[in-house]
Amino acid sequence: MKQATAQSNTAAKDVPSFKNLESLTAAALPAAQWQQYAEAASRFAAEWVHEMDEKGEAHSFWDEFLQIFNIRRRQFARHEARAKRSDNRRGFIDLFWPGKLLVEHKAGNKNMADDFDEALRQAMDYIGELEAKDRPKRLIICNFKVFRLYDLEGGIHSASDLEGGIHSASARNSNGGINSALQATIPITELPQRIREFAFLLDFAGQMLEEEEKASIEAAQRISNLHNVLSATGYKGTDLELLLVRVLSSGNIPEVFKLKYSNKS
Repeated sequence: MKQATAQSNTAAKDVPSFKNLESLTAAALPAAQWQQYAEAASRFAAEWVHEMDEKGEAHSFWDEFLQIFNIRRRQFARHEARAKRSDNRRGFIDLFWPGKLLVEHKAGNKNMADDFDEALRQAMDYIGELEAKDRPKRLIICNFKVFRLYDLEGGIHSASDLEGGIHSASARNSNGGINSALQATIPITELPQRIREFAFLLDFAGQMLEEEEKASIEAAQRISNLHNVLSATGYKGTDLELLLVRVLSSGNIPEVFKLKYSNKS
Protein backbone atom coordinates (compact mmCIF):
# COMPACT_ATOMS: atom_id res chain seq x y z
CA MET A 1 0.00 0.00 0.00
CA LYS A 2 1.16 3.57 -0.57
CA GLN A 3 2.77 5.35 2.34
CA ALA A 4 0.53 7.68 4.30
CA THR A 5 1.93 11.19 4.61
CA ALA A 6 0.82 14.43 6.17
CA GLN A 7 0.49 15.78 2.66
CA SER A 8 -1.61 12.98 1.23
CA ASN A 9 -3.57 15.37 -0.94
CA THR A 10 -1.10 15.82 -3.77
CA ALA A 11 -3.34 18.08 -5.84
CA ALA A 12 -2.12 21.63 -6.24
CA LYS A 13 -4.44 23.26 -3.73
CA ASP A 14 -3.34 26.76 -4.66
CA VAL A 15 -3.48 26.15 -8.39
CA PRO A 16 -6.57 27.92 -9.75
CA SER A 17 -9.33 26.01 -11.46
CA PHE A 18 -9.12 27.28 -15.01
CA LYS A 19 -12.23 29.19 -16.01
CA ASN A 20 -11.03 30.33 -19.43
CA LEU A 21 -9.71 28.23 -22.23
CA GLU A 22 -6.61 30.30 -22.89
CA SER A 23 -5.23 29.54 -19.41
CA LEU A 24 -5.32 25.83 -20.20
CA THR A 25 -2.80 26.32 -23.01
CA ALA A 26 0.62 25.49 -21.62
CA ALA A 27 2.36 28.26 -23.59
CA ALA A 28 0.15 30.87 -21.93
CA LEU A 29 1.01 29.89 -18.36
CA PRO A 30 3.20 32.24 -16.31
CA ALA A 31 6.30 31.01 -14.52
CA ALA A 32 4.56 31.35 -11.15
CA GLN A 33 1.93 28.84 -12.18
CA TRP A 34 4.55 26.36 -13.30
CA GLN A 35 6.17 26.79 -9.91
CA GLN A 36 2.87 25.81 -8.29
CA TYR A 37 2.74 22.73 -10.49
CA ALA A 38 6.31 21.88 -9.48
CA GLU A 39 5.39 22.15 -5.81
CA ALA A 40 2.38 19.88 -6.35
CA ALA A 41 4.63 17.45 -8.23
CA SER A 42 7.04 17.42 -5.31
CA ARG A 43 4.24 16.41 -2.92
CA PHE A 44 3.08 13.79 -5.40
CA ALA A 45 6.55 12.30 -5.80
CA ALA A 46 7.13 12.17 -2.06
CA GLU A 47 3.91 10.20 -1.59
CA TRP A 48 4.31 7.76 -4.47
CA VAL A 49 8.04 7.15 -4.81
CA HIS A 50 7.95 3.88 -2.82
CA GLU A 51 4.77 2.43 -4.35
CA MET A 52 4.97 -0.96 -6.07
CA ASP A 53 1.39 -2.29 -6.33
CA GLU A 54 0.03 -1.82 -9.85
CA LYS A 55 -3.28 -3.61 -9.29
CA GLY A 56 -4.14 -1.81 -6.09
CA GLU A 57 -2.83 1.69 -6.69
CA ALA A 58 -2.33 2.52 -10.38
CA HIS A 59 -5.75 4.15 -10.72
CA SER A 60 -5.20 6.43 -7.73
CA PHE A 61 -1.69 7.21 -8.95
CA TRP A 62 -2.95 8.58 -12.26
CA ASP A 63 -5.94 10.38 -10.80
CA GLU A 64 -3.61 12.21 -8.44
CA PHE A 65 -0.98 12.77 -11.11
CA LEU A 66 -3.48 14.60 -13.33
CA GLN A 67 -4.61 16.61 -10.33
CA ILE A 68 -1.15 18.17 -10.26
CA PHE A 69 -2.46 20.16 -13.24
CA ASN A 70 -5.98 20.42 -11.81
CA ILE A 71 -7.20 18.06 -14.53
CA ARG A 72 -10.11 15.91 -13.39
CA ARG A 73 -9.44 12.51 -14.92
CA ARG A 74 -13.10 11.47 -15.29
CA GLN A 75 -13.76 14.48 -17.49
CA PHE A 76 -11.28 13.32 -20.11
CA ALA A 77 -10.01 9.76 -19.67
CA ARG A 78 -11.01 6.37 -18.34
CA HIS A 79 -9.26 3.54 -16.55
CA GLU A 80 -9.24 -0.01 -17.92
CA ALA A 81 -10.70 0.91 -21.29
CA ARG A 82 -11.69 -2.21 -23.23
CA ALA A 83 -9.53 -2.71 -26.30
CA LYS A 84 -8.85 -5.20 -29.06
CA ARG A 85 -5.43 -6.73 -29.68
CA SER A 86 -3.93 -7.83 -32.98
CA ASP A 87 -4.55 -11.53 -32.25
CA ASN A 88 -8.27 -10.77 -31.64
CA ARG A 89 -7.90 -11.14 -27.90
CA ARG A 90 -9.49 -8.50 -25.69
CA GLY A 91 -7.49 -6.42 -23.30
CA PHE A 92 -7.72 -3.35 -21.10
CA ILE A 93 -5.83 -0.10 -21.55
CA ASP A 94 -4.66 1.15 -18.17
CA LEU A 95 -5.56 4.78 -18.91
CA PHE A 96 -7.05 5.98 -22.20
CA TRP A 97 -7.80 9.52 -23.35
CA PRO A 98 -9.17 8.93 -26.87
CA GLY A 99 -7.22 10.70 -29.56
CA LYS A 100 -4.81 12.15 -27.00
CA LEU A 101 -3.09 9.81 -24.56
CA LEU A 102 -2.58 6.14 -23.75
CA VAL A 103 -0.89 4.99 -20.54
CA GLU A 104 0.56 1.53 -19.97
CA HIS A 105 1.30 1.09 -16.28
CA LYS A 106 3.40 -1.64 -14.70
CA ALA A 107 4.32 -2.73 -11.19
CA GLY A 108 7.21 -1.09 -9.42
CA ASN A 109 9.42 -4.15 -9.76
CA LYS A 110 9.11 -4.09 -13.57
CA ASN A 111 12.19 -1.96 -14.04
CA MET A 112 14.38 -3.77 -16.55
CA ALA A 113 14.80 -2.76 -20.20
CA ASP A 114 12.93 -5.88 -21.30
CA ASP A 115 10.01 -4.92 -19.04
CA PHE A 116 9.69 -1.53 -20.70
CA ASP A 117 10.04 -3.11 -24.15
CA GLU A 118 7.24 -5.55 -23.40
CA ALA A 119 5.05 -2.72 -22.12
CA LEU A 120 5.75 -0.78 -25.31
CA ARG A 121 4.82 -3.80 -27.45
CA GLN A 122 1.55 -4.19 -25.57
CA ALA A 123 0.68 -0.50 -25.88
CA MET A 124 1.47 -0.43 -29.59
CA ASP A 125 -0.61 -3.57 -30.08
CA TYR A 126 -3.60 -1.75 -28.63
CA ILE A 127 -2.92 1.39 -30.65
CA GLY A 128 -2.65 -0.54 -33.90
CA GLU A 129 -6.22 -1.81 -33.47
CA LEU A 130 -7.77 1.56 -32.60
CA GLU A 131 -9.75 3.61 -35.08
CA ALA A 132 -7.67 6.40 -36.57
CA LYS A 133 -9.62 9.10 -34.71
CA ASP A 134 -8.91 7.44 -31.35
CA ARG A 135 -5.19 6.83 -31.80
CA PRO A 136 -3.28 8.78 -29.16
CA LYS A 137 -0.75 11.49 -29.86
CA ARG A 138 1.24 10.57 -26.76
CA LEU A 139 2.08 7.37 -24.92
CA ILE A 140 3.35 7.12 -21.36
CA ILE A 141 4.82 3.95 -19.89
CA CYS A 142 5.25 4.07 -16.14
CA ASN A 143 6.15 1.73 -13.28
CA PHE A 144 5.70 4.23 -10.42
CA LYS A 145 9.46 4.88 -10.47
CA VAL A 146 9.97 6.15 -14.01
CA PHE A 147 7.87 7.84 -16.70
CA ARG A 148 8.75 7.14 -20.32
CA LEU A 149 7.16 9.66 -22.69
CA TYR A 150 6.60 8.80 -26.35
CA ASP A 151 5.48 11.18 -29.08
CA LEU A 152 3.45 9.20 -31.63
CA GLU A 153 2.69 12.04 -34.03
CA GLY A 154 5.59 11.05 -36.28
CA GLY A 155 3.59 8.24 -37.87
CA ILE A 156 3.91 5.48 -35.27
CA HIS A 157 0.60 3.64 -35.11
CA SER A 158 1.66 0.07 -34.36
CA ALA A 159 4.67 -1.99 -33.34
CA SER A 160 5.46 -2.65 -37.01
CA ASP A 161 6.05 1.09 -37.52
CA LEU A 162 9.02 1.08 -35.16
CA GLU A 163 12.26 1.47 -37.10
CA GLY A 164 15.03 -0.88 -36.02
CA GLY A 165 12.89 -2.90 -33.63
CA ILE A 166 10.90 -2.23 -30.52
CA HIS A 167 13.81 -1.04 -28.37
CA SER A 168 14.79 1.83 -30.67
CA ALA A 169 11.29 3.34 -30.43
CA SER A 170 11.76 5.47 -33.53
CA ALA A 171 10.01 5.69 -36.87
CA ARG A 172 10.94 6.79 -40.38
CA ASN A 173 9.10 9.96 -41.36
CA SER A 174 7.72 10.94 -44.77
CA ASN A 175 10.98 12.68 -45.68
CA GLY A 176 13.02 9.58 -45.05
CA GLY A 177 14.42 10.77 -41.73
CA ILE A 178 14.06 9.13 -38.37
CA ASN A 179 11.65 10.44 -35.75
CA SER A 180 12.52 9.37 -32.24
CA ALA A 181 9.31 8.42 -30.49
CA LEU A 182 10.91 8.19 -27.05
CA GLN A 183 11.01 11.81 -25.96
CA ALA A 184 12.01 11.54 -22.32
CA THR A 185 12.73 9.18 -19.45
CA ILE A 186 11.82 10.91 -16.19
CA PRO A 187 12.44 9.35 -12.76
CA ILE A 188 9.69 10.27 -10.32
CA THR A 189 12.35 11.87 -8.12
CA GLU A 190 13.00 14.38 -10.94
CA LEU A 191 9.33 15.09 -11.60
CA PRO A 192 9.23 18.53 -9.90
CA GLN A 193 12.18 19.79 -11.96
CA ARG A 194 10.86 18.33 -15.21
CA ILE A 195 7.13 18.95 -14.85
CA ARG A 196 7.08 21.17 -17.96
CA GLU A 197 7.73 18.08 -20.09
CA PHE A 198 4.12 17.10 -19.39
CA ALA A 199 2.78 20.40 -20.78
CA PHE A 200 1.00 18.49 -23.55
CA LEU A 201 -1.59 17.37 -20.97
CA LEU A 202 -2.70 20.97 -20.46
CA ASP A 203 -2.85 21.50 -24.21
CA PHE A 204 -4.98 18.36 -24.64
CA ALA A 205 -7.41 19.49 -21.94
CA GLY A 206 -7.64 22.96 -23.43
CA GLN A 207 -8.33 21.59 -26.90
CA MET A 208 -11.13 19.37 -25.65
CA LEU A 209 -12.77 22.12 -23.61
CA GLU A 210 -12.60 24.43 -26.61
CA GLU A 211 -14.21 21.78 -28.82
CA GLU A 212 -16.95 21.19 -26.26
CA GLU A 213 -17.64 24.90 -25.90
CA LYS A 214 -17.82 25.32 -29.67
CA ALA A 215 -20.22 22.37 -29.96
CA SER A 216 -22.42 23.80 -27.20
CA ILE A 217 -22.60 27.18 -28.89
CA GLU A 218 -23.48 25.59 -32.24
CA ALA A 219 -26.16 23.40 -30.64
CA ALA A 220 -27.69 26.38 -28.85
CA GLN A 221 -27.79 28.31 -32.12
CA ARG A 222 -29.50 25.42 -33.94
CA ILE A 223 -32.09 25.10 -31.17
CA SER A 224 -32.71 28.84 -31.31
CA ASN A 225 -33.18 28.69 -35.07
CA LEU A 226 -35.55 25.73 -34.77
CA HIS A 227 -37.53 27.55 -32.06
CA ASN A 228 -37.97 30.56 -34.34
CA VAL A 229 -39.02 28.45 -37.35
CA LEU A 230 -41.59 26.43 -35.39
CA SER A 231 -42.97 29.50 -33.64
CA ALA A 232 -43.58 31.06 -37.05
CA THR A 233 -45.56 27.97 -38.15
CA GLY A 234 -47.89 27.98 -35.16
CA TYR A 235 -46.20 25.93 -32.44
CA LYS A 236 -46.63 27.66 -29.11
CA GLY A 237 -46.40 27.05 -25.38
CA THR A 238 -46.14 23.52 -24.01
CA ASP A 239 -46.09 21.79 -27.41
CA LEU A 240 -43.08 23.81 -28.50
CA GLU A 241 -41.28 23.33 -25.19
CA LEU A 242 -41.77 19.55 -25.29
CA LEU A 243 -40.52 19.37 -28.84
CA LEU A 244 -37.34 21.29 -28.00
CA VAL A 245 -36.72 19.00 -25.02
CA ARG A 246 -37.00 15.99 -27.36
CA VAL A 247 -34.55 17.61 -29.77
CA LEU A 248 -32.03 18.29 -27.04
CA SER A 249 -32.24 14.79 -25.60
CA SER A 250 -32.09 13.01 -28.96
CA GLY A 251 -29.25 14.96 -30.56
CA ASN A 252 -31.00 14.38 -33.91
CA ILE A 253 -32.69 17.58 -34.93
CA PRO A 254 -33.69 16.56 -38.49
CA GLU A 255 -35.48 13.32 -37.47
CA VAL A 256 -37.31 14.80 -34.49
CA PHE A 257 -38.28 17.88 -36.47
CA LYS A 258 -39.61 15.73 -39.33
CA LEU A 259 -41.65 13.53 -36.97
CA LYS A 260 -43.22 16.37 -35.02
CA TYR A 261 -43.80 18.62 -38.02
CA SER A 262 -45.50 15.92 -40.06
CA ASN A 263 -47.98 15.20 -37.23
CA LYS A 264 -49.05 18.80 -36.80
CA SER A 265 -52.65 19.43 -37.77
